[in-house]
Amino acid sequence: MSRETFMSLANELQPALQKKITNWRKTIQTVAELFGIGEETLCILIREVCHGIKKLMLKKYIHLPYGNELEQNVSGFAKRGMPFCVGAIDGTHIPIIAPTENPADYHNRKGWYSAILQGIVDHKMCFTDIYVGWLHDARVLANSDIYILAEHRQGGYLYAREHSGNINGLEIPLYLIGDPAYPLKNEKRIFNHRLSSARIIVEHAFGRLKGRWRCLLKRNDININTVSDVVVACCVLHNFCELHGEQYPDNWDCPQECVERPVANNREDSVSAVSIRDALLTVV
Repeated sequence: MSRETFMSLANELQPALQKKITNWRKTIQTVAELFGIGEETLCILIREVCHGIKKLMLKKYIHLPYGNELEQNVSGFAKRGMPFCVGAIDGTHIPIIAPTENPADYHNRKGWYSAILQGIVDHKMCFTDIYVGWLHDARVLANSDIYILAEHRQGGYLYAREHSGNINGLEIPLYLIGDPAYPLKNEKRIFNHRLSSARIIVEHAFGRLKGRWRCLLKRNDININTVSDVVVACCVLHNFCELHGEQYPDNWDCPQECVERPVANNREDSVSAVSIRDALLTVV
């Protein structure tokens, strides 16, 4: 990030990270410039920075859109061919060292250990909701705050019903798009094409996230209890950079296998979900 953006970040984190100069200790920043930082101290600093980002910045930079933000988001997805859509949801693997407890919960189908980052992004590739969980992916979704929120809302809607639209007399709630879970039939090819074109935005967001914060690319050997904080901090910093207009060079892109996504479990669509999808077929 640019120096200007970095200083803005430092100012936001100052209340959580600023050290006091005493008769016994100068600030860590001064000592680092003169002597470097030891590994143990570095680990402590990483935890402190991640904690500070979560405490001071998480709710500010990662939240579901409401008001004008919601209208702009829905309009943005409508321009991509998906009316009434409020976000794209997907997951990606974060490589980790094999944990000592319950390692099987983290062992993925590729033969290595990982945590799963489930993310929802808006039309500008900024995260609006994140959840870090362990395998299998169905448990990640079922345990995520966004799933619990929707389940407890009236009718299972993510947003209140006054935000719903209408197609041919059928109420269409604001919805999230993900992988298509139905067979590809001729009458659905155009719909599937536009769905794919709209939902690819979440894949691009994951690519930029890992391209910027390379610690999410290779195996992370930190304590498993700290992995979630590191991932959350990187997601917040991703939004911070995007909202500050930081450039993202193409040569930062990582190979596609580095952003490998979890395999979704095929489940039966509910009757209401099928009806909504079929109604959307008439307008997209």
